[in-house]
Amino acid sequence: MIASISFCIVDELADQALLEACVAAIRRLGMNDCEILIRSAVDPHLDAAQHVPEGQSPAEQASKDYVLMIDSAMELAPDWLEKVQSADCFEVIGTQINSPAGQRIVDWAYFDRRNPDGPPFPAHYDEWSPRAFVSGLLMLARRDVLLAAAPARECLTGYQADAALCRRVEESGYRCGAVPGARALYRGPTAARAGREDMTFERARKLAVRPARDAMAAVSRAAAEAAMKRYPLVLRARLKILSLLYRLAIADAVQAAIPLLKLRRNPPGRSFRVAAMNVLAPYRLVSVPSAQGRRDVRRCWQTLCCCAAAGIDRVALYETGAAAVVACLLSCRMPVKIAAICAAPGGPPWRLKGWPLSDEASLASQTAAILIASVDRVPFLRERLLGLGVADDRIMTLLPPGGLAAR
Repeated sequence: MIASISFCIVDELADQALLEACVAAIRRLGMNDCEILIRSAVDPHLDAAQHVPEGQSPAEQASKDYVLMIDSAMELAPDWLEKVQSADCFEVIGTQINSPAGQRIVDWAYFDRRNPDGPPFPAHYDEWSPRAFVSGLLMLARRDVLLAAAPARECLTGYQADAALCRRVEESGYRCGAVPGARALYRGPTAARAGREDMTFERARKLAVRPARDAMAAVSRAAAEAAMKRYPLVLRARLKILSLLYRLAIADAVQAAIPLLKLRRNPPGRSFRVAAMNVLAPYRLVSVPSAQGRRDVRRCWQTLCCCAAAGIDRVALYETGAAAVVACLLSCRMPVKIAAICAAPGGPPWRLKGWPLSDEASLASQTAAILIASVDRVPFLRERLLGLGVADDRIMTLLPPGGLAAR
C-alpha cells in the first residue's frame, strides 16, 4: 500500500496558472502524509510548497517513501490516489494521460527495436514488457529505486531519458508498469518540447499505417482467389475479415485475429482458447501455442479462477517452467496475484525479466498458498516442500483436466 508521496512538480513551462492548477489538483486528493516540491527557475511563492532551485533533483530533496515526478501542466483526477494506492507491486508506475481534446499523451510506451531513435509507440496499459517505459511527465516511483537508477549525469533528454531510466530499473530486478484506471489531464502544449517531439503518438500512428497498406498492395488478386478456393468456408470468412482488418490498419485487432486462423471448425474448448489468447496476446509471448502449451494455459487459467472463487488472492509459485511464466502473465489480469516465485532444483532457468526470484528457504515463512507450477515433477516438488517445513494444507497443484485443484 502506497501511504506517503512526495509530489515533485517540474515547472518547465513557467506558466503560473498551470502551476497553481496542478497544485490545487494535488491538494484535492486529500492525502495526509505528503509534501509538495516545485523545481523552477523562479520561486513561485506558493503556500505549503517547497521550492527546489533549477539544476537540483527534487527526488534527492524528497523525504517520503514514494516520489511522483509530475509536469506543471498536469492535473490529477480526483480518484487518482485511490487507483494507484494498491499498485505497489510495481516500483515505477505510470498512469493514463489525455489532453483536453481526448488525445492520448505519451504515458506508457516503447521504442521500436529496429528504430530506437524513432518516435515512441503506445503500449497497452495491461501490457508488461521489458522494453516499455513510463513517461517522465507523470512518473510515480519508489524513492530508493529512483535514486539508485538515476545517474549522476544524463546526456539523454525527454523520452530517451525516461526509457533509459526504466531500463536501469528493470535490470536491477524491479518492475515498471501502468495503472489504466488512474487518469490525469495534460493542459500544456502538445507541440514539440525538448526531447518530446511526438507527444500524441502522431508519428507512431503514421508509421503503423504505412506497412499495413504496403502489405495489402503486395498481395495479388490471384493469390487471394487461390486461397479462397483452397480453404473451407469457415476459414474463407476469417480470411476476408483479416483482409478487411489489414485494410483498416488496425494493428491490435489483426494481432488478436491471427490465432483464430489456426482454430479448427468448432473445436472443443474454443471459447477458452480464444479468451486465453486474448489475454496473452498483448504480451507478444504467445500467438498460436502447441497442443501441450494450450493445455498448460488452460490448467493455469482454471487454477487461478478456482483460487479467486475460493477467496485466495495471493499465491507463491514453486518452479520456473513454462507454466510459471503463463501463471505470472495471467495474474496481471486476475484478482489472484503472485506473492513470490521460487526456483526448484533441476528446474529450467527463469526467463521472465521484472519478476525476481525468491529464496527457496523463504517458502516456509510465506503466508500465501504455494502453487506447484509444474506438470511432470509434482510428487518430487511436494516432498521437497514438506521437507522444507511447509504445511501440506498450504500446497496446491495445477488443476488436472476435468478435476479440482488439489490442496
